[in-house]
Amino acid sequence: MNPGSKRQPIDPVKARVAILKCVLIDSIFLACWTGMTWGLDHILSLVKISSHVDSVALNTFQWIFGVSTLAPIMIYTIFDIAKVFIRAYTEIEYIWETRHAYPRS
Repeated sequence: MNPGSKRQPIDPVKARVAILKCVLIDSIFLACWTGMTWGLDHILSLVKISSHVDSVALNTFQWIFGVSTLAPIMIYTIFDIAKVFIRAYTEIEYIWETRHAYPRS
């Protein structure tokens, strides 16, 4: 490592464990969202709606709440993917600096 550099190498095991934890959490959130959406749809299919206006309002709210609960999950998933790329870039940059800091003779 370059003596003047403040960067430390990233431990690959810790980085992979962190990535796996993020993937697991995102997967659990998506599974919960899918289960709740499927369950709500199944329950609402048993209820008979007499008015067309009520049916349209119910479908509108289902879509609004479905998207609004899915959006944060997708945002965190994209954020986790960005973290993976940033960590990889940092590691590549660290390796580049250490190899070019001390040229081989």
